[in-house]
Amino acid sequence: MKPVKDIIKDKRLECNMTMKELAEKVGVSEGTISRWESGEIANMRRGAIISLSKVLDIPPNILMGWEQDKDNSISPAIKKYQLHLKNTPDLSDAVELYTSLDDGDRGVIRGEMKGMLMHPKYTPTIKELPARFDIAASGLDENTEAGKDNMDIIKKRIEELRRK
Repeated sequence: MKPVKDIIKDKRLECNMTMKELAEKVGVSEGTISRWESGEIANMRRGAIISLSKVLDIPPNILMGWEQDKDNSISPAIKKYQLHLKNTPDLSDAVELYTSLDDGDRGVIRGEMKGMLMHPKYTPTIKELPARFDIAASGLDENTEAGKDNMDIIKKRIEELRRK
């Protein structure tokens, strides 16, 4: 089994966290994280084990140096996604709200997002206009910046079609 110090460091790096970020989330100092990862501190406090377990999504038994459970039924990709959701509150809230909607309203939200992604800040250079537009009706509201941009794109496409 891999040493606990390496498990902590590898998982932190996998989560794209600095020692400082991890320390803030766990409630310890950056120096403590450094000493855990170097193996200088081998015995962690119970509270630290629980916090670290939650933040890095590592079972507490692993952080205590015990054997890993043999049932690894959740794929690594799903575990990584779960960890990303856990550490990104806005994304987690958005997913929870989205899953509360019925299929029709989810379609509206997807249309809104597609419309928003047509904004130049997401697509700085449009080499070719799309042949088809997937923009929800509310994405055409010329009183909003995204709506104005969507209407401009549609007007350009219509003008292009007229010239052909």
